[in-house]
Amino acid sequence: MKKIVVGVLLLVMLLVAGTALGEDEVIHISDAQGLLAMAEDPNGSYVLDNDIDLAGIDWQPIRFSGTLEGNGHSISNLRVTAFDPETARTMDGNGYKYHTNLMGFFSLTENATVRNVSFVNAELKGESEDHAFAGIVAAVSTHSTFENISVSGSAYLASSGKMVGVSGMVGYGTGSIIDSDADVTLIFVDTNPKKRCEQYLGGAVANGFMNCINVNVQIDGYASVTGFAHCGGLIGMHRQHEKRTNSNAITHIDDCTVSGMITFFEKNSERRAYCKGIVGERLNKYVKMSNNDDSAFVRNEIKKYDRVLLPEGWE
Repeated sequence: MKKIVVGVLLLVMLLVAGTALGEDEVIHISDAQGLLAMAEDPNGSYVLDNDIDLAGIDWQPIRFSGTLEGNGHSISNLRVTAFDPETARTMDGNGYKYHTNLMGFFSLTENATVRNVSFVNAELKGESEDHAFAGIVAAVSTHSTFENISVSGSAYLASSGKMVGVSGMVGYGTGSIIDSDADVTLIFVDTNPKKRCEQYLGGAVANGFMNCINVNVQIDGYASVTGFAHCGGLIGMHRQHEKRTNSNAITHIDDCTVSGMITFFEKNSERRAYCKGIVGERLNKYVKMSNNDDSAFVRNEIKKYDRVLLPEGWE
């Protein structure tokens, strides 16, 4: 009998210890310094305990493979002007690969989960002499999930690179955006006409093979392109970049709405000028689309190329 009692007590102690350990593994964040500390443990599990204001902080993009639970709180006044010192590989519609500069709250997310958080009054402003992607939430996503995310703000990218893109949520990659919304101003300026860039702009995704389920976008977009423009109210270019497997065989774009306008030019003798409300250019058949609405979207192509396209009053 004593052995049984001792065994039960040990089991209870182990369970209690395990529970305590699990609680210790969740890191609670209550201020800007707590957010900055995520860079020291990018695999961690984080929970926001309150709204956080990043005013006055020049944010450095973080590579992240953990979980960020926002608990319905907001991250306001994000300001990003720096690129991640490390690059990531991206691929254009022709299969060419590029080492690409990254700018966003997260520079790269890999198998990460970000949910139940709002980014309020965010601002990205980057200039690059090389390939670059800017996304307010993440520049590049690899099999990450973004759920119940709200974004308001602007992203500006001026680049002389070949592979370039800007987005209100995720710049490039794979994964899912679910039950989320964006109200964003997006600006791209091509600074090297000799390279004939592959340019991507999208309210939710600039270029990628991502599920978008119940994503609502209000967009005010501007793209001055001397290469090839791929602009979409929701997704700039939809393309499968990876080898197809059972787990990534197809994506879904369902129940999404887009309103607003993209003003752009494509100064190019081989003009293609992709710009649509849901997907600018759909480059593969591995996607199912249903119940999407872009009736309030306006495609505004400019045929004069004497000035860079910017929002009124933009400096």
